[in-house]
Amino acid sequence: MTLKVGIIDYSICNLYSIERALRYVGHETYFVKSPKEIENIDALVLPGVGAFSTGIKNLKKINMDKGIVDYVKSGRPLLGICLGMQLLMSKSFEFGEHDGLNLVKGKVKKIEVNNNIPLPHVGWKHCDIIKNTKYKLFNHIEKNVDFYFTHSYACFPEDHADIFATFNYGQDLTGIIVKNNVIGCQFHPELSSFAGLELLKNINNI
Repeated sequence: MTLKVGIIDYSICNLYSIERALRYVGHETYFVKSPKEIENIDALVLPGVGAFSTGIKNLKKINMDKGIVDYVKSGRPLLGICLGMQLLMSKSFEFGEHDGLNLVKGKVKKIEVNNNIPLPHVGWKHCDIIKNTKYKLFNHIEKNVDFYFTHSYACFPEDHADIFATFNYGQDLTGIIVKNNVIGCQFHPELSSFAGLELLKNINNI
């Protein structure tokens, strides 16, 4: 199904890799910088690379923090990727304490590792689906397939029911969150080969 997908441009990542991936699976894409520009789209993507504090600051500069919250109330799908997923949470403790969008109750904290496990976590890991629901986000994706991660902080939702899938990096961590029409992926689907492309194709299957 072809969707009109808005990609939020808030000056914190390379937007063209996610744009290419979305177009490859058949979606129309639009870069958006204001709430007005998301009124007529079918799905919204919040990408992101870098620090939480910069991300939320940049969203507020263009009034997209409120725009995203209002968009979610419409029932249309929102996908947060990497930092974009973390911004969906209530609060982050990356370089201080910062409020997030509070679309998913919970915190973003640095991954606790021992000397044998390096940070940042960079590489391929498979996600274990733990949520038995009607969601078809993983249609046509094989079990135990790997996705590409690069991060040092992770999401810790208050409600375990919001966790769709986990991955293991010395401990079980949140790989995907799903809360109603809000989806978050700690990995980068646009860099995750066939499985990532299928997930982007399934963005409306919630």
